[in-house]
Amino acid sequence: MKKIFLIFMVLGIVATSCRRTEKPDEREGEGDDITNISARGITKEQEQFAGVFTDFIQAFRAKDYDKLNSFIHKELGVYVIFPGMGVASEFSFYQNIEGIINDRALKETLGYFEQALESGDAQKGKITYEELDSVDACDIKEIVYLGDYGNTDALSSTYKALMEIEGEDLDEEEMNNITTCEKNVKLKIYIGVGDEAEALYFTSLDGKWYISIIDLSECGG
Repeated sequence: MKKIFLIFMVLGIVATSCRRTEKPDEREGEGDDITNISARGITKEQEQFAGVFTDFIQAFRAKDYDKLNSFIHKELGVYVIFPGMGVASEFSFYQNIEGIINDRALKETLGYFEQALESGDAQKGKITYEELDSVDACDIKEIVYLGDYGNTDALSSTYKALMEIEGEDLDEEEMNNITTCEKNVKLKIYIGVGDEAEALYFTSLDGKWYISIIDLSECGG
């Protein structure tokens, strides 16, 4: 009986030792780009993007238009959603950062956004990754950057609401361009601006990150 008990003890120690040699941060069957690298569960891709996003924020604060334009795909451009004159938000399409900066319709909204980027830790552009599906952008009351994988229908829902208010039919080509843009979204970032959060959406093409949607509407996202 004692021999049997001893055998079970040895087997238990061996099993425990084996479990301890496993790498808890690796997901079996997943590629390198989605392998966990820390206790927070962020991926290599997210870590790499965090550095890119810091560059984007620093360029925005410095008004480095050449650098910012490198984040805008020459053919796909970038959409900006902003508060409209009525109850619905509006949006515009741009192919460079100068078009965004010089658009008078965005002047006031961009002003609040720029002020937030100059507040404390916001200057560093450091992302905290969280599951944003359960986060209400209207409940974010601090200056912070929250990132996550995810998709969006913010642009298409804005377009549909506008057309409904104006009593017009959806333009098929416009709708196709919008849905293509949304499908390409890979990472979304909530930027806390004090009483709420704006949202930025990025896509990855040919190994490079591009900004595809900037949502400056109230509680963007």
